Parts: sequence; C-alpha cells; structure tokens
Amino acid sequence: MSKIKIGFIIFLGFFAFSGNSIDALSETTSNIMMDPIEYVICDEDGFAEINILDIQSDILSEYNNGVSFDDEAVLISTGIGHVIKIGNLSSATTTSEVICGLPAANPLSDIAVDEDGVVYVTNFNSIRILDETDCSTTAVPGLTGLPSTNSLSFDTQGNMYYGGGNSSVVYRYDSDEMSAPYIWHNFGSGAPSGDFVMLGDKMYIAWNSNGIRLYEVTLDDNFNYVSHIDLGTILNSTFGLASELGELYGVSSSRLYRINLDTFTFTTIVTNDFTHGAWWGAAGLHEAFSFEASSHVSPDDANNDVNPLPDNWTNTQQGGQTIYIRIENTVTGTFDVVEVNIVVTDTIPELTDPSELVICDNDTNFTYDLTTVETELLQNVTNAVNVTYYNSEEDATLSVNAVNANYTTTLNPETIYVRVENVDDGCFAITQFTISAVTGPSIETPNNLTQCADENNGVFDLTQVENELLQNNSIPVNVSYHTTMTDATNGTNSIATNYQISSTQETIYVRVENTNDASCFATTQFEIIFNESLQITTPNDITECESVNNGVFDLTQVEAELLINSPNNVVVTYHESITDATENTNAISTNYTATTNQNTIYIRVQSTDTNCFAITQFDVISIERLGIETPSDLTLCEGENNGLFDLTQVENELLQNVTQNTNITYHISLADAEANTNPIDTNYTLTSGQATIFVRVNNTNTVCFETTQFTVQILNNPSVESMVNSPSARLLTDCYIDSNTDGYFNLNDIYPQIVTNGNTSYTLEFYLSEDNAEQEINSIDAIYYAMNDTEEIFVSVTNQNGCKSITNFFVNPDCYDTIVDISNIKFPAFFTPNNDMANDTWNVKGISIAVQQTAIMYIFDRYGKLLYYFRPGQIEGWNGTYRGKPMPSNDYWYKFETSEGQSFSGSFSLIR
Repeated sequence: MSKIKIGFIIFLGFFAFSGNSIDALSETTSNIMMDPIEYVICDEDGFAEINILDIQSDILSEYNNGVSFDDEAVLISTGIGHVIKIGNLSSATTTSEVICGLPAANPLSDIAVDEDGVVYVTNFNSIRILDETDCSTTAVPGLTGLPSTNSLSFDTQGNMYYGGGNSSVVYRYDSDEMSAPYIWHNFGSGAPSGDFVMLGDKMYIAWNSNGIRLYEVTLDDNFNYVSHIDLGTILNSTFGLASELGELYGVSSSRLYRINLDTFTFTTIVTNDFTHGAWWGAAGLHEAFSFEASSHVSPDDANNDVNPLPDNWTNTQQGGQTIYIRIENTVTGTFDVVEVNIVVTDTIPELTDPSELVICDNDTNFTYDLTTVETELLQNVTNAVNVTYYNSEEDATLSVNAVNANYTTTLNPETIYVRVENVDDGCFAITQFTISAVTGPSIETPNNLTQCADENNGVFDLTQVENELLQNNSIPVNVSYHTTMTDATNGTNSIATNYQISSTQETIYVRVENTNDASCFATTQFEIIFNESLQITTPNDITECESVNNGVFDLTQVEAELLINSPNNVVVTYHESITDATENTNAISTNYTATTNQNTIYIRVQSTDTNCFAITQFDVISIERLGIETPSDLTLCEGENNGLFDLTQVENELLQNVTQNTNITYHISLADAEANTNPIDTNYTLTSGQATIFVRVNNTNTVCFETTQFTVQILNNPSVESMVNSPSARLLTDCYIDSNTDGYFNLNDIYPQIVTNGNTSYTLEFYLSEDNAEQEINSIDAIYYAMNDTEEIFVSVTNQNGCKSITNFFVNPDCYDTIVDISNIKFPAFFTPNNDMANDTWNVKGISIAVQQTAIMYIFDRYGKLLYYFRPGQIEGWNGTYRGKPMPSNDYWYKFETSEGQSFSGSFSLIR
C-alpha cells in the first residue's frame, strides 16, 4: 500500500471536510464518508500524472478526527512553573499560548501527554496530573518515593517512563497501574536529559553522556527494551523531546527545533524570549496518536483497505476522476474515508517567452523592473491572471519565495522564472527569461586641448583626449565628437576627429557608447583653445674656461637676451636635444657641467597662460684646462744660500703635463695671483720660518689661467755644542781592546757630549779636518784606532730635515794603557814550541795592558800538577817546558785570574 505518516505538507488546493467525533476513536472500524474535496489539476489533454502522496499528505494535515491542523502543537514546561502551547508548527508563523502558570516555587522539569490527551508534569520530586481548566494538579496513584525526575513520557499503550538526576536507570509504570514502577532499562552510564518519546515503532531519548546525545531504541511488541544506537549529538541544553504528528522535536532552554532523522539536521521553529523562564520539558499534544493514509478508486476498496493506488497515478477518465482516501488511526484501528474529486482542466495560460531584459548599469548591484516583460509575456493571454517572479523553477512551481518585481541583484546575467496563474481556477504556466546588465562606459572629463598659432594650422586631433577620457574604462566603446550636447545625446551629427577650429575657443561634446549596445552611453565635454605663439631671441654663445667654476656654466645668464621680447609669465627650461625640448622632457640643471669642449643647449620657453612654447639654441664652449701640477715645497737650511730661493725650480714639476704656451708669475696672495697683480721676483729671500707662494700660469693663446701654490721654508740646523780648543774641554775617554789586544775608540760615544738637548735622532759623520767636514769628504770610520798622541776629531751632525751642524772633540791613545778591558779576551786552542818563530809560546790575548800587568796565569798538566805561572804582560808566554825540559805533546790546563777577582779556566794543546 502507498501510505504516509502525518507531517508538514505543501498545499495543492483549498478544501474543507468534517469527520467523526473524538468518541469515535474508540471504535475499531468506520466507513463514514466525509464531505468531498475537489482538486483542480491543469493539463492540456485531460490526463495528468497525479502525486497521490501529496494529496494524502494534504488530507492528513487537515484531518480533524479529533486532530485538526489547528491543534498541531507542542507543550513546553518552564523553569518558573508555566506550561506553554506552541502551535502551527508546520506554518511559517507559529502561535504561543500560556496554558497554566503554577507557582514559581514549582519549576516544571518535564511534561507528558498520554494517549487520552491527559497532561502530566513533574517538578523533579513528584509526577502529577495537570487539570488545564484550573491549573490544579493531583498526584498519580501508586507513585511514591520517586528518584529525581527530569524526563517523563508515555508510549502509545499508555505506559509511563521516567528518570533523571545522575542516574542511568529508566523506570516504567505500566498503564494498568496494577504493579509498582520498576526498572525498565539501565543504560550503564550517563543520565536522561529529556523524554522517552515514541515515533513510529522506535523510542527516542535525549541522553546526557559527553554532551547531549540522541538515542534510538528498538522495542519489542510490549515496548520492552531490545537495543539502542547513538545517532549523534543534538543541540546543547536539550532538556525535552516531543513527537507530534509524525515529526520529532527537541526543546532546549532557548529554542524549539525540528529534528530531521534522515539527514540528522536541525531546523529552529521558534526561539524563547524567556518571558516565562527557561524551557525545560516538552511533549507533543498528540504524542500517542499515529495515522496512515491510502488511496483507492472506489469506496469499497477504501473501506476494505484493498487495491491502493501507486504514489504517482494517472487518471483513467479524461477530464478528471474521483478517488477515495482511507485515513486510519494506527493506535485504535478506526478509520475514515475522504472523497476526492480530481478535475483536469486545459485552461493553462498561453505565454510568450520574453526577450532578454537588459539594463545599462555600472554598479555592482543591479535593479530591474521585471514587469517590463509583461507586455510581451501576456500578449496571448485573455484571462485574468496573477504574475509572480522567482529565482528558481522549483519556487515558481511551488509558488514560494517570490521576488519583488522591482528586483535588485548582484548576479549578471541571471535567469528569472515567471509564474502566470489564472485568477479563477489557479491553473498556471511557468517560463523564464534572462536579465543582464550591460556595463556602461566609465569616462573621465578630459583636460582642455590647447594649440598655438604655429601648430597644425588650427587643426585639432580630438582623439588626444581619449587616453584621459577612457583611463578607467574597461569595456569596448565607440567614441564620437559633436558640437552640441543634443547631438551627443542623440548620437547625431558627429564631427571629424581632425577638427578645424573656427574661433579662438570652442566646446566639444563627447559621446562614449558601449560597442555592443549603443543605447548604453555617457557624455562629457572639453574646450579646444587656439593661442598665439611666443616671440624669443636666440642668445649668444657662452664661452668659459674649464678652470672657472670647475667647468660649471650658469645657463641663466642668457635669459636677459633670450626674453627681451617675451611676456613675463613664462617658464624657461634647458635641454640637451631638440626632441627633449619639444617634448618637454629631461630638463637639465641651469648649473650645467659641460661634457665636451663645445655643447649645444636647447631652450624651451613656455607660456604659463597658454602653454604655447618656442624653442631656440646656443652653444656653451669650454676652454680646456692647462693641467698644471701642484709642485713640491722648496726648503733651505739655516745659513744656506743666505735664505735666497730660486722659485723657478718648481716649474719643471709644475708644467710637466702642460702642452700649451704659457707664462708664469709668482705672488704672495691668492687674490694677487687671480687678479694677476703684484708679481714677485723669482729670486725670493726668506730669513726664517716659511711663506706660501701662489703661482699663476697663463695660457698665452686664451684668457684662461690656473693657479696653485707651494711653500718656501727655512729649516733649523741641529742644536750641538760649540767647538772647543783643547782636549781638556772635550775628550772622548772611553776606549776598547779588540781580540788582537789592539786599542780603539767608538767615536759615536761622543754623542751625549755634543748633543745635549735630548734629541736622539741625529746622525753623525766624522772627519780629521774642519774643511773635510764642511765639504763632506774623506770621512773616517766611527771605529777609530788612534795611533799618535792626542788627536782632534771633527763631527758633522745631521737632523731629519737634512740640515747639518759641525763641532769637534779629542781622543788620546794613552787610554789603552789604563783601561781595564777583557771584553775581547781570547785563549788560544794550541801552540807549537818548535822554535820556528810561529806559535812558539802560549799566552792569553784580547786584554788591556793594565790587565796584562796585574793578572796571573797558571799552567797544569792533565793530572793537575802546576807546571808554570806568570803575569801575561811580563813575558811572551809559556814555552812548553818544565824546569827547562820540554813537555810532551798533550792537552794542558790553564787558570787565569785578574786583580778584579775574575777567573777563567780551560784547556789547550801542546803540539810538537
């Protein structure tokens, strides 16, 4: 059979019927026929495929056998003891009614309705029956010692289920009230959050376990627990569930919402404004009711519940047919039969598909007058009709969500569906058309065009404005120019883009239209202005020396001559090419550095009043530098050349890179050199200190010159002690003995006696005569072996500047006899006493005479026996004998002791 459960159904027609009273629900069968209902279906040939399920749903929704559409409702209990009835659940606008208001001290944690429509409430501690007439409550017989209860419901047999608190146990109290409540099922964990409601053959429970979960429970024929599954999380704070006419609802503290079990999605029905407190419990007004419908072609088939029609059925009688719908209460088994007369008519409006509706709009929101299409749409329609517009064919078919005829959208293009419905019989036709917005030109008002009298003979290229005009435009356009705004608006009498002006100023009107739609256009205007040209004078060239201002030219010096015949309001710019001057680009600085010896400069003079300009040129000529070098300074020592400087000594260095013909003058100031005044003699005398000399080098072929400078300076001689006349005044008393026992002097030892100012950087040269020292010839070595009596030594002292001073001192060889010096002491390694006059004796060497006369030498054999001793200065040395007898060849030992207590020992060899 084709059966559906009662739920929210879209109406296909208007109808009314009546049926059994509420008392009839106790009967097991019924064949009472209700008032007939008529359905009008539009179709051209009198046959139509009919959706039987839609008709059954309509009738179930309107069925009033004790359950009219107006009674569809959910009861809600609140935290302040109120009971609220929310009706019209399937409608866009719900109703709200306060049924009872119990004292605030009695918050109602849940509410339930049994199969007889009796309302029960619980306040956590007890379950009571609510009398809706006076809002009084009475205790339920047999229910005592209840656990904390926040969930309460009935099955379709009238059995009560309750539970709550933190307990996972659900209790059942059978409808016969013959036995005490008992544990129906222990879920093991969690606790009920709200209700145990029946929907079809399943029970649904809101369960608090890691959030609010929805359990679906499978029952046996006696409503005993078999198993359950966890469908998932529902809305937080869901404290109640309700089953009403085939739909499942959830109630949280803030909203009532429908639960779609197929998609497990939630749709809010109404929100709580908290006027009556938080919503805690819920119950469907007809929670224990259940109806099914089936359709038949005869009353007998309907009464006998045989031969049901399929869900989609085509009438077998042209123009319409009567069917019979059986509505059965699945709880009580009673039923009613509704006669439905289906009329198939062919009065569908004949529509003409409208042309595309196009507007011109640059905005991102487009507004259309959709009624614009109706003249074309309804040209073949003669009946009175209603016209509505939609965004989808489905909405148009169902006649829902119509859009305003003054329609605003952001889509471009977009399809609009139009429904044309007969006023008299409701037959309708649907078609569609496209709406689109053509983007209009986006234009800017261009700047005026100006032209001077010497340009193009007064012919203006009007297209010059188009870059600026269309700078923000992004669509293909056609541009035309006109002499009146009327012509531009109408798109008539366009003028050539090469336009000959007939006066000094004219207004040009521009029309810019979309290439694909000429009706979509914009207009603007600009001026063309014809000005006189400037009069300027070509200036003379500028010639300057490269050495002046470092080769930088002040170009503005030509402007007095340039502008002698020009107005005041001009801008002058300088350029390196005629192109740059013409295009007014790459202007150069008025302080111009030439890159070659001769450069051409182009001048642009432009009027600030008319923008007209004129161009001329001149040359800047740079005379090349001489390329002189700054010479080295000149110096003299004190007394040298009587302080007379030959200034021409600098000229080789000064002119080393100069190839031009020149003359040179010397000056004592830069000002004199630059002015070429007060030259000085090239033989310049300076008595002390230093002076700066400024040199002017003139190019004899031009007026160009260059200057530089150098210094002349008298340098100080070394500061030394003056000459002496006798050894007693300055005698070098330090002398030395070399390894051959010869005496000598180190003449550098005299330094502290002749240089007493602390300067240690002077150098010394020594001579045997003052003339040699003056002439710096025949110098002697600083290690000097004096052979005669007292000798005079002359010394030349030179400082860092190369200046010299001469003084003297004396040396006396008698120093050799008195000095105690063993610094070069030496003991021969062997001797050969064979009377050949070579190495016949052995003696110490390299000691002074004073040491020779006072020291003692001891000779030992290898056993330590003393063989001989002597003073080294008294004899030639040991002759290799002991008591007159020659000693054999062997190694012998010596010990040498000085009168100062110094001692030396070692060995030597006697070789025969």
